[in-house]
Amino acid sequence: MVKKKNFICSPANKRMEEEMSKELAPLLGLMLARKITTRTLIKREFGIDYKTIAKLVDAGQTVTTVTILKLGYVIAHYLHLEKLKLEKLDSLASEVKKRMDIFCDLDSKYRALYGFTATFVLQQIKNNEDLRKMVNPE
Repeated sequence: MVKKKNFICSPANKRMEEEMSKELAPLLGLMLARKITTRTLIKREFGIDYKTIAKLVDAGQTVTTVTILKLGYVIAHYLHLEKLKLEKLDSLASEVKKRMDIFCDLDSKYRALYGFTATFVLQQIKNNEDLRKMVNPE
């Protein structure tokens, strides 16, 4: 009997993980630097360990497909919260304009990186789904 290889272990998937990790690291890193979220919040609300985030953002290492998919929810959640904060502020203030420009850039990068998955996750937000419970159902 021939043993089938698992796609998760395939060279194709490994390459996808490497490329996605390269693109994802600066996006998440900027969100952390701009205090849109913190490693502590990500750990508490989504269950993604500090070491995993450090591996991706600080060390530039590859993370797993599952982590990449979870981070799609994480990024959407915190970008949504940032958008809600910005909508409450005076849009004419220069600092708010600067933050809105940064938000738009991050949102654009998120949508480009995650494609249809981003569309799906953002629809869940519109439907008032709690992404934290979807990713970390404990």
